[in-house]
Amino acid sequence: MSSDFQSNAHGKRLGWGGDSKRLTIAPSSDLGRNAFVFDEDEVVHLLRDAVDREGSQIAFADHFGVDRANVSAVLNGRRRINGSLVKALGLRKVYVVE
Repeated sequence: MSSDFQSNAHGKRLGWGGDSKRLTIAPSSDLGRNAFVFDEDEVVHLLRDAVDREGSQIAFADHFGVDRANVSAVLNGRRRINGSLVKALGLRKVYVVE
């Protein structure tokens, strides 16, 4: 069953896939953005660099209003990076199609 593509208000070609459960984007669509993509290890590396620039974990936590214990746990591999740290780094979490 082929997809039935229609243009939305922004001129993007969208349609429902053959199984009617997944939205399909036409290959020629200009949806999305050019962006840098970081995996979690690279974000932790960015965090470590930001902490070094601030001078200490405490200084970083105070400057960005995040929990110092959380910063420490992420840098020591005991916890995964969370939304507040992502935001403090000026990043946002997105999903990438592989």
